[in-house]
This record gives sequence, C-alpha cells and structure tokens, in this order.
Amino acid sequence: MNFALGKNFYITERVRFQIRGEAFNAFNHINPRLFPLGTASTSASTDLVNPNFGRITLSEPERRMQISARLSF
Repeated sequence: MNFALGKNFYITERVRFQIRGEAFNAFNHINPRLFPLGTASTSASTDLVNPNFGRITLSEPERRMQISARLSF
C-alpha cells in the first residue's frame, strides 16, 4: 500500500508552494511473487546455473519514503 500526503500554501494569487511526503509499501508487508523463478541457466551455456532458480523472491522493495517541495509561479 502506498501513501501520500501533501499541502499547498498560496503565497500570492499566482505563487504557490507545495510540500509533499510519500511512502511506498507503507506498512512494509511482504508481497511474494506467485510463482518461483523459472530459468535454470543464465546464458546459452548450460555450465552457468542461476542460483535463484526455483526460489520465491520478493516482488516489491522494502518501505521507502520521500519528501519533496515545489514552488510554482
């Protein structure tokens, strides 16, 4: 679940200052893929075996947060 919160401040009629905060994967839940990785080799050669073959890995990264500010005129 993603979450965003923002606030606009009007300095004059034409000038606006905006501050915004965002959180991606806000509750830090694990969202595994539905199927394991299906490729056994990493190249055309059969000598190289993918170490993640058959593993169920995470599809979304850990919680990330950011804050931004914007001045519009």
